[in-house]
Amino acid sequence: MQDAGFVLKVKQRWQVLRVEVLSERHLARLLCRWKTETRDAGMRNFERWEILDYIIHPAMADPDKIPQGVDYDGQVAALVAWIQTRIQWMDQNIEQINGSPDLTGSARWNEYG
Repeated sequence: MQDAGFVLKVKQRWQVLRVEVLSERHLARLLCRWKTETRDAGMRNFERWEILDYIIHPAMADPDKIPQGVDYDGQVAALVAWIQTRIQWMDQNIEQINGSPDLTGSARWNEYG
């Protein structure tokens, strides 16, 4: 990313999203709701397709970092752990994108971008 203006907007947008839409609290509520809403369909999925012993998505393939679930609840827990790990990685690495200074005190994006 060589466009410093674009890099600055990416960093600013990430900060706004982390406070609102991608906050730990908001994500936890969403994931809990979705788990409840999809429970029946998830159970039918695992009855129809015997995939619980298989790694379906390569990003979740590191068993030392993210456990693979042996049932619906375990699969949801694995997905939640992957999301949490990814968010933490983004938090730790977003400032390393070249092209702009620290965002402290910078103008934030509004709801339109």
